[in-house]
Formats: sequence, structure tokens, C-alpha cells
Amino acid sequence: TTIGTENVYVTLTDDNCTGVDTIVITIEVCNFTGDQQMPQISIYPVPSNSYITVQLFDNQKIESYSIYNLQGKLIKFNKINSANSFTITTNELTTGQYLIYVKTEEGVYTGGFVKE
Repeated sequence: TTIGTENVYVTLTDDNCTGVDTIVITIEVCNFTGDQQMPQISIYPVPSNSYITVQLFDNQKIESYSIYNLQGKLIKFNKINSANSFTITTNELTTGQYLIYVKTEEGVYTGGFVKE
């Protein structure tokens, strides 16, 4: 479990109808001292059709990213050299839900998105 906010994507199917929704879960620790804060990651637009933009809200250098499907299969990996944001084309992805891991000099941050 990671400290911070996580988006959980839920797909419900009932006969002929399917709905996708996002549930935001926030995990806090009560023993933080000083001004410690977890960097935030933003992924938009969600749902995605042809691209997503990934942005970190701090000044960390992004080194690489990995995209996995919900079965844990690595779908896409790329080394990059970016300040705090980058854009990924999603045209080749099939419709579904994905997890993205963004590696920086300070650690790995996770997020998720839905491809329509």
C-alpha cells in the first residue's frame, strides 16, 4: 500500500449495459513529521481514446514508464528524459483498464487509466 491517493477503476456489467467509474482512495499516515508530502501524479484524459498525458506535481526528472494490463502483463515500456510530464499514444492499446508505473530519480509512482 502506498501513501497518497490512488484511483481504482471499476467496471460493472449487467446484461446489455456496461459502466466504468472511478473510485478515489486516500491513504494517510498519522506520524508524518515536518513538511513531508508525497508527490502527486495526474493522468488525463480518462477515459482515453488516442493519448494520455502523465504529469508529476513536483520537480522530479522522469526516467521511464511501464504500462501493464490488469492481468499483470507488461504492455509498453519506454525510457524517457522528461522534466515532469510526458504524453503517450494509446492507439495501439485495446479497450480496457491499465496501470502505469512512472520511475523518477526519487522512486516509482503509480496511476491508472481507461482506454476506450
